[in-house]
Amino acid sequence: MEIREYNGAGVVVSLHADLHTVQMKYRGMTPWPGLFRALGHASIAVAFNVAIFLMPLGWSWWAIAVMGGFVSASLLVLTHDGLHYTLTGWRGFDDLFSRLVSYPILWPHCTYAELHRLHHKYNGNDLRDPERVMASANEMAGAGPWKRFYRRYQWPIKLFVVGGLGLILHHWFEAFHLRKSHPALNRAMRNDFLGTTAWYGVAFFALGQAGLLGRWGLVFIVMERIIGFVHQLRSQVEHYGAWSHRNDPLETQVFSSRNTRAPWIISQFYNGLNFHSVHHAFPAIPFYKLHDVHVDLDAICHAHNQPLLYGEGYLSTARKQFLRPTYIP
Repeated sequence: MEIREYNGAGVVVSLHADLHTVQMKYRGMTPWPGLFRALGHASIAVAFNVAIFLMPLGWSWWAIAVMGGFVSASLLVLTHDGLHYTLTGWRGFDDLFSRLVSYPILWPHCTYAELHRLHHKYNGNDLRDPERVMASANEMAGAGPWKRFYRRYQWPIKLFVVGGLGLILHHWFEAFHLRKSHPALNRAMRNDFLGTTAWYGVAFFALGQAGLLGRWGLVFIVMERIIGFVHQLRSQVEHYGAWSHRNDPLETQVFSSRNTRAPWIISQFYNGLNFHSVHHAFPAIPFYKLHDVHVDLDAICHAHNQPLLYGEGYLSTARKQFLRPTYIP
């Protein structure tokens, strides 16, 4: 329920109105921070990937491969900004860059983009949310023993077992399930299938000619494990235990998202998405403004006696939520 307050002139001051004031204050973007980050980050990722394909196997190879996996995981975060067109604001660049990053690791960028827009619409208020990480109490009550086991222990299962391939298959499954009610998903799935097939047709031919197909398999396993862990962790921490349906759609987005206190380097790794209430309230805000908007948002919510939801670090939050499972009422 919306809390109403009155200023000295007797004018209603609502949280909803104050939130829109913040949005207006920070509207607009410039392409240069995103362009610099995209090209710089991609250059580092390419350098690591070239090294792990050419270096002899050994301890140094494994060290470089693991570091390359984390660099690639962080690079994939930029495609999230790309689908919102808040990386540079140049729609053609953001879309092309995101596909070039996504297809080599089988990530269905176009499909995920459509699903993610539904996620922003349904988060906190509709169980059809394709990125929902919480089961409802009714779903738990009607589940068989295997489903109950999975939902109770989904944290370690998602992070350490199903990983990246599980996340990819989940998006394909959700898209197939929702395609009739959201026809745009049909074209998105077709584009991803054709794009991924074209990429791997060329890549496998080149790798086969160079005798590196076996090395590709090893690299893919390393990348899949690390990228899967990083992005399963992010998706769980951002929303698990944070379902908070309200009468106001904007407030629902603010309070159905968890903000994670993290060191500067981790915040940069996730491109500011640890300030997740800001992102869900104002998805058009670019990544380089998220911290400043978050400061204002936090102050406004405290002024209305409705503090934001916080987690203390990604791993610590994951551990606490695993030990204290919650379900949607």
